Amino acid sequence: MGLMVIEQNGQRVLTTQQLAEAYGTDEKRISENFTRNQKRYVEGKHFILLQGDQLRQFKSEYANCGIAPNINKLYLWTEKGAWLHAKSLNTDEAWEAYERLVDEYYNVKENAVNLQMLSPQLQTLISLELRQKQLEKELEEAKSK
Repeated sequence: MGLMVIEQNGQRVLTTQQLAEAYGTDEKRISENFTRNQKRYVEGKHFILLQGDQLRQFKSEYANCGIAPNINKLYLWTEKGAWLHAKSLNTDEAWEAYERLVDEYYNVKENAVNLQMLSPQLQTLISLELRQKQLEKELEEAKSK
C-alpha cells in the first residue's frame, strides 16, 4: 500500500488525503461523507482533530506528508474511523482497501512497545527513526524508477 506511517496519541492514523487515496476517491468525498454522517463519528475514537499548537507540531514532525501549509485544522483517522468511512462509502474498492489497511497499516506487531509509556525524548527519537526509515524507503523506490 506504501502509505507513510503516521502515529498520533500512540496509535496509527491516516490523513484525509491518505484515506482518500487508499479508497480510490478524493478528499472532498471523504469530507462530505464525514459531514453527512458526523453524528456517528466520535472524536478520539474515530478521528483526532488537530488545531493550533498541536497542528503546528504535527506539520513540523510530518513535513513531507503533503499537508497544505495554510490549513487551520486537520483530521486524522483511526482504524475505526477508516471503517466508518468504508461502511458509508460502501464501494467494493473502499471495502477492499479497508481490508488492506487493517492487514498492512493499522495492525502493529503485538510485541510493540506502547509509545505513550516512554519519555517524550524517546518518543521523539523513535518517531525520527521511523521517519528516516520511511524516507530511505522512498529514496530507494525513487532510485529504482
